[in-house]
Amino acid sequence: MTSVSVSRYPPGAARKGPPIGEESAPPGKRKSNPVNGNSEATAASAAPDKRIFHDTDFANARRLAKLHAADLRFTPERGWIVWSGARWVPDDQGLVMELAKDAAKSVFDEIRDADKAAQGELFKWARRSQSIERARAMLALTQSEPGIPARWTDFDADPWALNLVNGALDLELPKDA
Repeated sequence: MTSVSVSRYPPGAARKGPPIGEESAPPGKRKSNPVNGNSEATAASAAPDKRIFHDTDFANARRLAKLHAADLRFTPERGWIVWSGARWVPDDQGLVMELAKDAAKSVFDEIRDADKAAQGELFKWARRSQSIERARAMLALTQSEPGIPARWTDFDADPWALNLVNGALDLELPKDA
């Protein structure tokens, strides 16, 4: 007789990812990254950083990663991958560019926390950051930010797991069968 078990955790959860259901938490509130289990996308890291970023493309890449790392991955095999709320999917809707626009607009939020001397330059950078060239540069540099790079095989590491709405179904036979 074949035995099938249903688990609240994806196969290999201790090594790879969070329990099913945690992925649906709002971005920045997850306890761990759904792909690699890293805890960089916690509520603490989502808190505003009082340090003012510099006005560079590198800084914009860091902004994008800081704001949206929980929902973004870049794979050499498929390009940008986004979290749909239930699974990781290739970005064929332009969501990554929308998130880059959001990160560019976040520079305006930093102006109010900057000292008076830096506010003028930061305002100029906030406006320049909204150009297509700066957005493309931000996306190119974000590909290597911590927590963003992944391999396509990371997303389906267990061939015996079937993703369901309410959890993962383990199709593998028990060891004692």
